[in-house]
Amino acid sequence: LGLEVRAGTKVTIRSATGHEADGFRHRVDMVIGNFTLRSVAVIFAESHEVPRVLGREDVFERFGIVFDEAGHRLALLSRRTERKAITRMFT
Repeated sequence: LGLEVRAGTKVTIRSATGHEADGFRHRVDMVIGNFTLRSVAVIFAESHEVPRVLGREDVFERFGIVFDEAGHRLALLSRRTERKAITRMFT
């Protein structure tokens, strides 16, 4: 990405198991499928014990997200598509 990782804002991150690690917060542009996201907050951890995880901030709020654990699939829905899908499920 061409970033100087340590030039970001230093933060402490915590996993679901309670493991803590230092990380550095940056804002980057990213493309996920057909979607371009501008200025997304990302944190690069200094620990190899921390997996690569897509966090909620700046991503989940922009999409309807469907996880199909059994099929190992993920769908990102635009706001319009999300509303239509949710309406169909509950009517």
